[in-house]
Amino acid sequence: MSGEPRVHLPGPAMIPLVRAAARLAEAGLGRFAIVGGVAVAARLGRAHRATADVDAVVDEDTPPAAIDVIRDLPGAEPDETHRHRVYLDGTKVDVIETATVTEPDLDDLDAQQILFVAGHRWALETATPMMLTAEENVHASVPIARPSALLAMKLHAMKGRGAVSDKRGSDAWDIYRLITDLDIGATAAEMRSALTPLRLAITAAVDEIFVQHAGRTRGWLRTGGAEMASVQVDDLVAAGTDLLARLRAEQ
Repeated sequence: MSGEPRVHLPGPAMIPLVRAAARLAEAGLGRFAIVGGVAVAARLGRAHRATADVDAVVDEDTPPAAIDVIRDLPGAEPDETHRHRVYLDGTKVDVIETATVTEPDLDDLDAQQILFVAGHRWALETATPMMLTAEENVHASVPIARPSALLAMKLHAMKGRGAVSDKRGSDAWDIYRLITDLDIGATAAEMRSALTPLRLAITAAVDEIFVQHAGRTRGWLRTGGAEMASVQVDDLVAAGTDLLARLRAEQ
């Protein structure tokens, strides 16, 4: 890939993550995209919170299976308790397989299932290349999920956490930063390429998390650092309302 946007992610914690992403790019996986915390950091242009693993979506219809390719790489240590998890040079890599999705495929799924199935596939299909760099001249040219697809996946993750999960705060923080730090008009416009059921599921989840239950969401944010805890209910409602207005204008 040449001419792609470059993002520098400083700090020692980013070195193994960028290095692992580079190894995925060189492994011959077929169609894949980086998602999760590394992708959020890339789109925001900064590592706004700690993350310790690399998440990737792959096309399950592309042989050989991407997870098998990764498990066979030098330095790979498969997690025998989790088929789609590998420790690559000590860095945890989680792989999510996706298949082609059409609207009829989603007819019998609820909103949470749609966010996962259609959101991850859409992330794969719309990812764009970026050059990630870290310290020690470590770099990776990889496809990165777009902000709109990251919103879908983060909303799914946040709504699916267990009752005592401490990760809802970081999910909410990712979503809030994606809404407030980026061009939200452009992000909403990206939704035009999403399947209608996915657009509706995203809209409903944003309304629930950032408007209807903003107080609960702020409570989760207060479990994080000072910057996360500084976000007020009014901030969440304003961000959610702005995004909702733009999403509905695109529907």
